[in-house]
Amino acid sequence: MKHPKNKQLSSESQFSVLPTIESAGNTLPPGLVLDPDADGGILTFIDREHYGGVHTVESGHTYTIRLGLHRKLEKAALDEHTIIRCSIPGKAAAEQCITALFFAPEASVQFMDTVVLTSDCRFSLKYVIGSAVLENYHNPCGLPLSREAVRIEASQTIIFQNQLRKAVPNHRYQGYFDVLRFQVEVLSEK
Repeated sequence: MKHPKNKQLSSESQFSVLPTIESAGNTLPPGLVLDPDADGGILTFIDREHYGGVHTVESGHTYTIRLGLHRKLEKAALDEHTIIRCSIPGKAAAEQCITALFFAPEASVQFMDTVVLTSDCRFSLKYVIGSAVLENYHNPCGLPLSREAVRIEASQTIIFQNQLRKAVPNHRYQGYFDVLRFQVEVLSEK
């Protein structure tokens, strides 16, 4: 059987029907994998390089935490339709786990990121009021979240942002971001 000459692959189709094969960009940021322990029937991705990183903290210090997608992509990974939920534990312990979920409703997937803070003694975390900001790796300016996005629930601080479109100034612009940045103060148990 004689094979036709190789055709050049194109990312744009010249046909009225879908082509058999076409060039595709990287659809999933490198390093993301499906979380095998995820519940709820929603596909959950984690960044295997950054997820669950353990860091030692000292009492009396304030730390900046960044949770989200730790990859600089062609454009930011999360958009203004993304629903964000981050929980900061409030009870004293020698190990504290801060977790953030970023749910993308258009794709019916979520991204999860977690950081573990440890110390030699029991400590609690205090959210620094007004520090929650959405950051984009392509733009040094972030979008601060309103104070209403932060609340105390069952002895933990919850950062919850839904309908980010309303928070984006000048509705002609679209809001894209990669990480949620905020600060916590470490308080030792007395």
